Amino acid sequence: MNVKAALAASPTRKLVQRADLLHLAAWLFPLGLIVGFVFFYGHTFGIWGGFPKGLDAYNHLTRAKYWLDYFPNISWQYHWGGGMLFYRTYGPLLHILVALMVKLFGASPEGALGAFGFLSVALVGIGIFGYVKVTTGNFLAAIAASILALSAPRLWDSIAEGGVYPRFFAFGLLLVAFWLTAWLIKLLSASPDRPYRLLHLALMGVLFSVLLSHLLFAFFAWIGVGLMLWFAGWDFQRRMSTGLRVFVPVLGLGAFYILPVLSGALFGSSFSSQFGGPLIGTLKGVRTPAPLHSLYNLDELGPLILPAFLLALVAAWWAKPERKYLLTPVIFATYFGLYAFGGYLNIPPKLHQFAGVDPYSALAFSIPFFAITVGVVLGKLSSKGRVAKVSVVALSVMIVAAGLGLVPATHAKLASDDKLHTRVHDSSRFDSPQEVSKQL
Repeated sequence: MNVKAALAASPTRKLVQRADLLHLAAWLFPLGLIVGFVFFYGHTFGIWGGFPKGLDAYNHLTRAKYWLDYFPNISWQYHWGGGMLFYRTYGPLLHILVALMVKLFGASPEGALGAFGFLSVALVGIGIFGYVKVTTGNFLAAIAASILALSAPRLWDSIAEGGVYPRFFAFGLLLVAFWLTAWLIKLLSASPDRPYRLLHLALMGVLFSVLLSHLLFAFFAWIGVGLMLWFAGWDFQRRMSTGLRVFVPVLGLGAFYILPVLSGALFGSSFSSQFGGPLIGTLKGVRTPAPLHSLYNLDELGPLILPAFLLALVAAWWAKPERKYLLTPVIFATYFGLYAFGGYLNIPPKLHQFAGVDPYSALAFSIPFFAITVGVVLGKLSSKGRVAKVSVVALSVMIVAAGLGLVPATHAKLASDDKLHTRVHDSSRFDSPQEVSKQL
């Protein structure tokens, strides 16, 4: 028997294999719990199955169907927006994936779009879990943070009420990009001489996928990843070299979408008129901020997430989490919070808001960053002694249990108030509203 065969058959090798399997199971089990919670929540509210939910679902179905019916002649879609350049300023990825799912697997366009709605919400939960787990090493805190976000009804409205499938798919990918960036920072900080090419490629692939899904959330993703690299605590040269390694290929691949928007913002070119003008500075007048009761109502943010976020900010002074992992989520939570409620502070919308995303809708995008902040602080608290560790376990279990309990409670409230059919918009129902009162 040669050395390689002897090593493979040795008890040590078996122990290594068993440890690898246990490590894999330790990741797969909580991820399975998160996906299961997404199914449970959506099934309870009737989001999964049937015609895709949301006011804009039919519009996105027409785009996927257009690929199926007219490919490769897909540059001009006459029945969307009175005729517009199809993909000059709107990424095609989700519509291509839906069309491929229909073509390759025989799924219906409606079922395929609904499946990607499920995937989008699952990506949000997985991105939160991955970020907290990588930055703190605490599985329980990561699960609690994910359930904390997913149990907030407002988070689901982008799919259930709005039907903005590409936008929310891009947002899910954004959170996955945050996770991969945190992972890259942790590995490079520990072993700066190793290239980690596969992780670099994965991060670039996710950032490019965000761009191909939604331009605005690609902008948010790149800003977030750039901030995380800047706060990584490295010297200037390493920050720049890592940033260039990540962003230059993505910017080159995405030039078709990036250059028209940049030229429109700088020079007012005709390209930007298809997008509504430059990203910043196109909004005029006053936009109505999100109602204040949405901060605590059971069918909005819910009673858990805002108190947990505020308590986490206070506890951060004692827990002392690493700033490189905490600052960016707090900045994003603050930004989207100001986006939603800045009108009460008389902040001009043109300074911080974008065409196509109203303040009430933006509230949903603050939720994962509230939850990440809570998870990072919880995970760090567990290293402060035995009492703190027991407290973190108890708090994490309470958050998960409360999140599970909020699902039927929220459903019962919406049903009793006769608001369920408006919050889960199904255009195939005869009693579904056909117009939105909150026009952008």
